[in-house]
Amino acid sequence: MKNAFTQLQTLSNNKQGYYSMVQNLFSPPKFVKLTLVGLDSNAFFLMGEFRYRAKKQGWTDAEIDKVIEECESRDYQHLLATLQTHCIEP
Repeated sequence: MKNAFTQLQTLSNNKQGYYSMVQNLFSPPKFVKLTLVGLDSNAFFLMGEFRYRAKKQGWTDAEIDKVIEECESRDYQHLLATLQTHCIEP
C-alpha cells in the first residue's frame, strides 16, 4: 500500500502541473502543522487527521470545513494537493 508521501511524489511529478494549480484558500495563507509523510493514504484518514490537527491548532470549524469541502470537490489527487497546500512541516 502506498503512503501519502508516495502519492504526493507522484502528484508533484505530474507533467500537467496539477499540484501547482491548487492554491491556499485563505488570505493570508493558513497552514496546519502536519507531516503527511508516512501517514496512511486513505482519504478519510487523511482528512480526519487534518481536521483533528487543525482543531487542536485553533482553526475554526468553518475554516476546516472549507478545506475539507475543497478536498472532496474532485478526485483523490486533488484531495492530496489541497491538503499539501494547507500543511506545513512542524
